[in-house]
Amino acid sequence: MLVKQFNYISKEESKIVLESIKYVKHKVIVLLMLDAGLRVSEACSIKCKNFDFKNRTLTLQSAKKKGAKHLRTIPISNRLYQAIGEYLKENRVSIESDSFLFPSSTSSTGHISRKTMWEAINLISKKTNIPALHPHALRHSFATHLLEGGADLRAVQMLLGHADISATEIYTHVQADRLRGIHHQFHPRSRQ
Repeated sequence: MLVKQFNYISKEESKIVLESIKYVKHKVIVLLMLDAGLRVSEACSIKCKNFDFKNRTLTLQSAKKKGAKHLRTIPISNRLYQAIGEYLKENRVSIESDSFLFPSSTSSTGHISRKTMWEAINLISKKTNIPALHPHALRHSFATHLLEGGADLRAVQMLLGHADISATEIYTHVQADRLRGIHHQFHPRSRQ
């Protein structure tokens, strides 16, 4: 089986990234991918109505599939919940509105572009000296951290919005490497 390689950041690196962020908007952008596993296109076009702040969830339609059966609901982490609250208050955005979370008056789509998100994350990458940091690496980190924490592969598939489990299985490669390292470190005959 050919294993697709991907970049992700460690939990320690994610802490460094979040501590380096100056603007709350950039923090929300990073956390949507790091803590909710959104694709960059989903994070760009998310609307305020996608959030259920009472239940602390986010429901959105997969960027790759259309139709009601392709809706997914993702729990919102405490730090994402707080960052969004701060962002909405700072920008006077109504949570009841049909408006985009990240509106843009210069874009034909009405929301910020993927390029704008890439640029924001690239600045953070340079500031933190973490070259593996890019939007999809944040999504990979979300999945990797879940699996490292013991999450079920099927649950991770649902949170990511993958139609096929094989798309999610690439993350088991990291877990296998981790298990190999643990075995090497602790098994008495692993170094013989």
